[in-house]
Amino acid sequence: AYDRDRCRPTVERRERTAEALLRFMTALQQDDLPALEALLAEGVRSVSEGGEYAAAHNPVVGRSRVIRLVRGLVRHGLGQASAQVREVNGLPAVLLELAR
Repeated sequence: AYDRDRCRPTVERRERTAEALLRFMTALQQDDLPALEALLAEGVRSVSEGGEYAAAHNPVVGRSRVIRLVRGLVRHGLGQASAQVREVNGLPAVLLELAR
């Protein structure tokens, strides 16, 4: 059922996703709150592997909560982190690894 119902990534969808991801990362770097809000849907979800941080294993749901999360990551640790664009489920995504 999953394969039948899922959205198949087309070249156009990959390009649109890459453009939106670039706009998001630029807005995040510039701490442009209105731009971040415009880019995320109200029901956005952030899912993390979380590593050793138990709280990070829970999805963060909602535009304001996800923005607060990513802005906090930038303020408190991105200088010691690496960010890479990777393909996840056929679409561009950001892999963020925080230094310990």
